[in-house]
Amino acid sequence: KFPAFLFSFCNAFLIKPASLTVVAMTFSDYFAALIWGEGVTNVMVKSITASLIILIAVLNILSCKLVVKFCSVISVLKLVIVAFLLACGVAIIVKGHGHLENFKLTSTFENSSTNPADYGLAYYFCAFTFQSWNSLNFMTEELKSPTTTLPRGGLLGLTAVTMSYLLANVAYLMLFSVSGIIDSKTIAMDSGLLAFGRVGELIMCCGLMVSCLGCLGGGTLCISRNIQSTAEDGLFPNWMAWISPYLNTPVPAIITLSTMEAVVSTQSTGEAFSIWQGPTMSDATQLKHYPPTQKRIA
Repeated sequence: KFPAFLFSFCNAFLIKPASLTVVAMTFSDYFAALIWGEGVTNVMVKSITASLIILIAVLNILSCKLVVKFCSVISVLKLVIVAFLLACGVAIIVKGHGHLENFKLTSTFENSSTNPADYGLAYYFCAFTFQSWNSLNFMTEELKSPTTTLPRGGLLGLTAVTMSYLLANVAYLMLFSVSGIIDSKTIAMDSGLLAFGRVGELIMCCGLMVSCLGCLGGGTLCISRNIQSTAEDGLFPNWMAWISPYLNTPVPAIITLSTMEAVVSTQSTGEAFSIWQGPTMSDATQLKHYPPTQKRIA
């Protein structure tokens, strides 16, 4: 049980809350910039982040089916945004301002790195794109036929993500030179701006926010089940395993996850890590001396 505890603790209390908080703050950055422009302050971004975390938590508490439908709609909208991005590339090519030289085989690998470590890092970033596949198993208890649904969902999801990223990169290569892609900080919004002006930029901005909403909603749905099931196995406090008999959702697990996200969003990187250092060290010291006869998992 010790490896299971380590994985669940790191995944549910450190890695996922931090990553979901980053997604929420990304949404807040784009939302604030869209509404207030240059006059955005750090307090405004953090306030929006906290409000978004609370909203997603409430949706997850009210109904699992509601969140699933919400994420399904978001998934369709993501595909629409990818199609719009591809349309941006085609529009630039039609105008005669595209970069078709990026697709010539003679220049495809020019100035490529000869360092194997660079390719390893690139592969790592690509693998990170598909990270949601490992969240599927957390929802096993919610599925009617997991032996059929899990493989089907994994295959369809991986295929959709692969095709979406492939088409997005084709669009970027149509729109920008390789150096332009590297130098751009907001490549998707720059694509919309280049092809259709301010309207295109706004559409891509909204698309990015929609993507963040889907990631945050689905992440909260899956990781809260990780907390609940681990508590059910006795590795986390028992109260985290409670499921509402009226809503059929793991309310304490959702609140725990969302609370950690909200706390992390208000802190700097160093302060966020110090939140866990104090309780961890004090708990380790207490468990070493009291109670000495208690059964340990390792």
